[in-house]
Amino acid sequence: MREFSKPPHKGDEHFDLGIWHPSALPSDKQNGEGYGILQQRVEKELNAGIEDEYPDEAVRAVKAFHDAMVSLVDALPEDEICSRPWTIVIQLHPVFNLISLWPTVAVQLVPSLRLLAQEHGLCYYDPQSGTIQCPETPGITGG
Repeated sequence: MREFSKPPHKGDEHFDLGIWHPSALPSDKQNGEGYGILQQRVEKELNAGIEDEYPDEAVRAVKAFHDAMVSLVDALPEDEICSRPWTIVIQLHPVFNLISLWPTVAVQLVPSLRLLAQEHGLCYYDPQSGTIQCPETPGITGG
């Protein structure tokens, strides 16, 4: 796992992550290509009432992850939360979250978000490095 002592890449304005339930994508798309599909899905779907289309355990797992993530953000020091135009932007869907973090916030949150995804049986994808971690394939790099 990458060490975060400075922004992940010089000049980056944000650090992106994809967190999804494995049922959100076919098994051969649990990778960077699948992340791109999820990005397109957010743009096309309005999300209203689509929770019924997904397995209950998938929706519950993503909601539990999201609630825990919000608690982590709320626990950040005030100067991290208030001094930025945005600290965290989340595109919500019943079975995935696409997240953009300010790099200084990523330093603090990314290791915890990776563990939270694992605890909730979710895939974690870091598009900056191409690292994917899914319940069936922990620690696989590629994408």
